[in-house]
Amino acid sequence: MRLKLPYRILQALLAVSAPAWAQSVSVSSWDDFKAQWDAGERDFVFTQTIVTPENTSTALDPNIDSNVPATSGLFVNTGQSLTIHGNGNVLGSDDHNHDVHSFAIARPIANFGSLNVSDCIFQNNFASATSQMKGGAVYTGDGSVSSFTNCSFIGNHLAGESSSILAGSGGAYFNGTSNTAALVYMARSTFSGCIFEDNFINIKRTSTDLQFTNAEGGALINNADSTVEISGGSRFTRNAAIAASHSNTNAMGGAIFNDGKLIVSDTVFEGNLVRALADADAMQHDYAQGGAVYHNGWRTYGNYMTLTRCLFSGNMVEGAGTNGGGAIFTSAAAGNVSLVDCSFLNNTVAAGLTSEGGAIYHGATNGLFNMVAQTMAVVFRGNKVDYDAVAGSGRANAITFKGGNGSNSVYEYDLRASGAVNALSGEAASILFYDPVEFKQVSPTNFNINRTDGTTEYSGSVVFSGEDFINGNQADRVSTANDKTRLVQHNGVLEIRDGAIVGAASTAAPDTIGAGAYELKKGVLQMTGSGGLLASAFSFNTNNSWKDAILRADSGSRVTASTADFSRGFTFDFNPFINAAPGAGNPHTSGLQVHAVSSLLGGMLGVLDNLTLDYYMNPLWRETQKFLALNFVNPDGTTTGDFDSVMSHKYESNTVDDVHGYQGTWSEEWVTNADGTKELYVVWTPVATEPEEPEEPEEPENPEEPSQPEQPENPGGGTEPGTPGKPSNPEIREILPELAGDMAMNSMWNTRSNMQSMSSAALGQVGLQRYNLDHAWNYWGQGLGDFDMHRSSGNRDGFDYHGYGYAVGADRRFDESNCVLGVAFGSLYGTSKSRSFIASIDQTSTIGMLYGGWMKEFDKKNVLDVTGSASYGVTSNRLHTYYSDGMQSGGKWHNNAVRLTLNAEWLHDLGNNWTYSAFVGAEYDDVTQKSFTETGDRPRRFGEGKLRNLALPVGMGISKQYGFSDGKVWIHNLRAAYLPDVYRKNPSATATRLTEDGYSWTARGVDMARNAARIEYDTRLIINPTWSVFAGYAVELRKDAVDHNVNLGVSASF
Repeated sequence: MRLKLPYRILQALLAVSAPAWAQSVSVSSWDDFKAQWDAGERDFVFTQTIVTPENTSTALDPNIDSNVPATSGLFVNTGQSLTIHGNGNVLGSDDHNHDVHSFAIARPIANFGSLNVSDCIFQNNFASATSQMKGGAVYTGDGSVSSFTNCSFIGNHLAGESSSILAGSGGAYFNGTSNTAALVYMARSTFSGCIFEDNFINIKRTSTDLQFTNAEGGALINNADSTVEISGGSRFTRNAAIAASHSNTNAMGGAIFNDGKLIVSDTVFEGNLVRALADADAMQHDYAQGGAVYHNGWRTYGNYMTLTRCLFSGNMVEGAGTNGGGAIFTSAAAGNVSLVDCSFLNNTVAAGLTSEGGAIYHGATNGLFNMVAQTMAVVFRGNKVDYDAVAGSGRANAITFKGGNGSNSVYEYDLRASGAVNALSGEAASILFYDPVEFKQVSPTNFNINRTDGTTEYSGSVVFSGEDFINGNQADRVSTANDKTRLVQHNGVLEIRDGAIVGAASTAAPDTIGAGAYELKKGVLQMTGSGGLLASAFSFNTNNSWKDAILRADSGSRVTASTADFSRGFTFDFNPFINAAPGAGNPHTSGLQVHAVSSLLGGMLGVLDNLTLDYYMNPLWRETQKFLALNFVNPDGTTTGDFDSVMSHKYESNTVDDVHGYQGTWSEEWVTNADGTKELYVVWTPVATEPEEPEEPEEPENPEEPSQPEQPENPGGGTEPGTPGKPSNPEIREILPELAGDMAMNSMWNTRSNMQSMSSAALGQVGLQRYNLDHAWNYWGQGLGDFDMHRSSGNRDGFDYHGYGYAVGADRRFDESNCVLGVAFGSLYGTSKSRSFIASIDQTSTIGMLYGGWMKEFDKKNVLDVTGSASYGVTSNRLHTYYSDGMQSGGKWHNNAVRLTLNAEWLHDLGNNWTYSAFVGAEYDDVTQKSFTETGDRPRRFGEGKLRNLALPVGMGISKQYGFSDGKVWIHNLRAAYLPDVYRKNPSATATRLTEDGYSWTARGVDMARNAARIEYDTRLIINPTWSVFAGYAVELRKDAVDHNVNLGVSASF
């Protein structure tokens, strides 16, 4: 019989010169391979199928470990190492009579044996035996170290049909160790970017089969005290562990069976299957567990399972006996379990004698459980137990917790959510149970919500939602808990919504007192949409901080308990339930129903009113408001004590003395109904005031004259005398500086700067050198940079602007009139950022212009050069404002701009190619900001704004010209100028808040200093009569402001 080498190459696609494999040895025959092996090579590239000679042992080390049978297959033994690069080729075997495995790394005597495989496919390998079977494609023995990168394991399987079959392990891969006396040999395997697909174990029963039968790990088994690491986008798809027997049948781990340390990240488990079928009289010994992963992970060896960013979808458990864990099953012996950013969708456990854990069954007697939503939402949805595949029916269930050892020792399990917003999905990192949970621990267990891990504080949401079954079977919305269960909330939000019920003694008793307990130390309990929390003992604010314990509940939510303890006080958040138009017959929808035998009240009852800076400016507070806080609906229950006072979070008093908003007081009001039920209301009562009338501002004789005072900041000021609590409308910056609108006004300064950059770029082409070119036409293009800064000053917000762009143009010289006329076009793209707040404007300026020059030569040493330009531009603005309280708004608008310049420069030849110049000019800018309305949480409307400025620059310059023997000319120019702004209208516009009663003020930009110094340097290299390259830099200095401009370009004359 001819044996093919198990690493069979079907396509010779690999080039031996590939950089990553530069040291690999290319082999194409068995003799070549054996010779290279004997010579000490261990890094191979297989370029074609290699066939072993008939009757030749494939063991490459003569000292094969006696514990490993030398059957067909390639052995790496005794500290040896083998590296294979397959380049996507298939490694398999046509011999279906392997007794044990097709590839093995035997236990080394001294050192680790190692296997490194990349870009290979292990396909259709097959192992059968009359005893134990391990690894349909690969078996790694004690002490081995293996690495697989971008490999696929497809269609490999184990199969047996004999009365002596004891176990079958790892349809594709077995990672194993032995424990002999006190000597433990560890194996370690890593997988990156690997695919496990359609691998399976199928152990059949025969008429004489009376043995205990195991099918473990449809794709992979990790044996005791060994380590498997899987990462890099790996997939386990449609793998299966199937066992059938006349007596005891175990099928465990459709994809992975773990007895050691299992570390998995960025991996998908989809459509994997566990099936165990025993005769009807042996169903009680029939176990089907772990549709994707079975975690045994013996804790006595310190083993564990950590899964990060994994998705479990459509995995299944089928059997007639004890079924559990549609995706994951952890056994009684299992070590710690950590699940980070993993989601579970549509996993199922078939109906049997028992059916538990639609997604996860956790039954560890000592191992801990930790679930974390760190960077994304963790979702449980569509998972079912008691599943009937034909009818498609079943009962919703996410997790069954059934751990503990029966002692009174308290176990600590953790559910943690960071609340961080994922940059890709935009969703907060939360744990979302759309399927209910069964808390059935056999030892006392604290299920800690957002407990710190010692280094990280967790403040996200853990959500129980019944929205998928709101009109269906109520049992699909009920999470049950026994008397060993205690939910302890340390921080963040526990949200129960859409008819979900948490803590019921059974699904048949969703309205009675629960058996477990609930305790809130800090955080928010949010209950909406008829959500229910059931417990024997309900304790609120056990940290004794009324500000940190928050209840957010609508009138349909309820707590059912033997004792409801509110005696330490708490804060009620009614904000989500405020009706926009409260009044008779249209009440607010807040309030928690309390079904309790005994209720204890005390401490402060807080009002959450510090959510926004302008909270009390809302017209809602003009009128009396009543909010139902607690509704004690058990007429036979007792209510002991009362709250000390109703306290504002913002003012830490029951009196709100808001200088800029409505004023009033908070109080409580009890109502006892005819049926004996009691209602506790929180009441807002506004205070009637007669605000002072503001003084009428004096109108300056000439408001545009620089020496005159500016217009008042609140032209829309004034009050409504006699209105309860009405604010007196002071300057907006004294109330909310973030709302003043400086950024929008400062956008006009940036538009002006862009216009200046463009005109300077064009006018730089009509210097004296332009009249000396041989050709009449000149074409040019250049890159532009515009960088502005203005410090914040007083109550004015400054800005930083960075912009980049381009300019292109063409001009023609008319010799008869000794003038140049041209046209130019350009765009600048930039961002302006606030210096005081979190706000920015994305700006795009598009500019067109006409420019020209005229030269008059008086004599050989004196020349007059007159230049001018007329520009028109449009700037598109997009404003983003993020307020300190978390709200945000934004707006879009255009700035239209006109710039006119005129400059006269006298140039005098000093000799030796030096030139002196003196100049005077005029620069006029007119920018109009179009009116616009923002959108978002705190919108404003800005009216049309204006910026006007006239500057009269005066200065001098010096120039030096160098000539080269090859005809090139290099020119350097340095100019300095003083710029007085002789006329100015600073940027301003009327701003109005849309969320209030037409509250208006004048929004203003910064007041630039009226005097500036400008320094310019430019250089031009005339390569030949056609081509020139040039560059320039200019800086304009004012008090508290700096403006930089740079350019680099090329011109061609024809």
